[in-house]
Amino acid sequence: RTWTENDVVAKWATPPTYTIVGATEITGANWDLANEDNKMAKSGEVYTLTKTGLKLVAGDYEYKVVKNGAWGDGEYPNGTNEKVTIAETAEYTIVYTYTVGTSLTAVATKTGDYTPAPVEVKYYLVGTMIEIPRAALTADEIAKEAEFFCFGTNDLTQMTYGFSRDD
Repeated sequence: RTWTENDVVAKWATPPTYTIVGATEITGANWDLANEDNKMAKSGEVYTLTKTGLKLVAGDYEYKVVKNGAWGDGEYPNGTNEKVTIAETAEYTIVYTYTVGTSLTAVATKTGDYTPAPVEVKYYLVGTMIEIPRAALTADEIAKEAEFFCFGTNDLTQMTYGFSRDD
């Protein structure tokens, strides 16, 4: 047999790599194509990745698989994202399984309890500054929506009498 350049390239070509990218909560890196921790391991024609100790709040999380760490080089699914649905806030292990070009799945298994820290809620008052005559005349209507308002007497006086600061 005579070996051609194509035979040599095919024999020694670098095999493709597949990486899971997606929401930070389920990947540890927000859609990071170069994250080494999210490269999938090959077993036959199937690639897998297991992420453990994920503290997740109930909801949907999006992900996909990317070939060779680049967009447009064979991501799956093409154009859309897959979703993993977490029904209960808890700690999870997610196993991603990818059969090249055919299917991508993520199976989430609850491994423990998780209670997120309470979120501090800040309340802000919403108000306005009354600086034009029309606003002063309709202050009763503004008061129905605003939690506070104050009158800018300098600007209000100037507009009422048609003066400018330069007059």
